Amino acid sequence: MPKGPPSPDHIIGRKVTFFSIDTNVLEGKGFDFNRGALNVLHHQRPTWITLRLSDIVEREVYAHRMRDLTEAKQKLDSALNHMRRKAALDVTKVVSELDALTILKSGANQFKNELQSFLKGLGGEILPTAGATLANDLFDRYFAVLPPFEVVEDKKLEFPDAAALLVLEQYAKDQTEIGVMISNDRGWRSFANQSEHLFCVKSLEEFTGLFAALSDHAKDLLAKIQD
Repeated sequence: MPKGPPSPDHIIGRKVTFFSIDTNVLEGKGFDFNRGALNVLHHQRPTWITLRLSDIVEREVYAHRMRDLTEAKQKLDSALNHMRRKAALDVTKVVSELDALTILKSGANQFKNELQSFLKGLGGEILPTAGATLANDLFDRYFAVLPPFEVVEDKKLEFPDAAALLVLEQYAKDQTEIGVMISNDRGWRSFANQSEHLFCVKSLEEFTGLFAALSDHAKDLLAKIQD
């Protein structure tokens, strides 16, 4: 693909048919699927452009959210223990009530439901990390230092990104479709620059801005017809 975002012709001509979001973009929006930019995304994108997430990103989203929830639960437990030690308070009832809430289990279910609702609203689908050639492609890129791998001390940290990108690339090839990835990661952009099937933009705002350009393009076409 040419470097940079897709042109209005790619959008209005329905050449772009799917998009994908990197974990860092979702995290930047606080994983808040019920409010803000993520919540209104289904109103902004054309209906023929649907969401495709790799299961790598799906698992990263759950892992990040559960990590934050687990840390909050540990701090709460620590605070209760501190109160019990310092003030000789009986917190047994509070602890029992908290245990009854099954915070971690309830949180995990909530996180899964929120992501599933987000996917459904965008005609979404989770793409599995599978395929006979995926491992070979990963290691070929790793040892040749091809995107998203870079000349850094610990390239192993880039394996999840590499797997997610190869899944998206293979999907686009198999479906003979073109996709737009949303990521502020340099490795993702480098990968897209070498891909025949994937564009990359840096933010949700840049992605939704493509559709404003689409509206302007349609107005220009209408004006030419009327002239």
